[in-house]
Amino acid sequence: MNFDKSEHSIVWHKNPGNYLLNDQNVHLWLATQNIENDYIASLYAILSNDEKERANRFYFEKDRNSYIVSRALLRILIGKYLNQKPDSIIFKYAKYDKPYISEHLNYLNLQFNVSHSHGKVLIGFTKIRNIGVDIELVRTLEGAADIVNRNFSQYERHIYNSLPKSLQDRAFFNCWTRKEAFIKAIGKGLTYPLDAFTVSIAPMEEARLLDVKNDSQEKEKWILKDIGINADYVAAMVIESGECQLACYKWEW
Repeated sequence: MNFDKSEHSIVWHKNPGNYLLNDQNVHLWLATQNIENDYIASLYAILSNDEKERANRFYFEKDRNSYIVSRALLRILIGKYLNQKPDSIIFKYAKYDKPYISEHLNYLNLQFNVSHSHGKVLIGFTKIRNIGVDIELVRTLEGAADIVNRNFSQYERHIYNSLPKSLQDRAFFNCWTRKEAFIKAIGKGLTYPLDAFTVSIAPMEEARLLDVKNDSQEKEKWILKDIGINADYVAAMVIESGECQLACYKWEW
């Protein structure tokens, strides 16, 4: 694989001149969700009717706008990769509600995953191989220790509880993003127990999938990588193993 092991190797480029993917390419897109309300209306217009209904169910305008921006950007980018109008993209849903592109449009076998947190959205694209991404704002989360001790693996609990308090927030979100990315990549959603697999969590430690319970070979099927954003956010990506050429882009509205 061609991945540099350090998150600090990530370089975010401007939009590419073309939107081409081969079987080895992995494209990540990062965008802000904080845009003018006038522009939000134009993005809302390209959503499907069911997406508009979901957007309208959000009580807070900030949450509604975050959903509209992330969903519209997904449509825009898929449209560029598949040479389709954004509002023509049709999504279907797998067993655990993971969305995929309707087969008659998806001649590239384009795979994708989306995550957003506190004003940023991260979207990953590949051909053929499954991918999962997750991004989180690092913050002090009330009840984090309880979440760790109830839901994380024995090793993760040990590492978290042995760290100084000043490092526990980042360790928690290191763990959370890596677990979320893995669960999203395998397509099983929250039905997959968080303590059924183990990831590295300590700050400055390489991101690794350490163990998958009851399947000694499963961890070899996946690549886990930290995605460097800035000091305030952590992000992770999981993709099926194989040769990978990663390119990261910042979307400019």
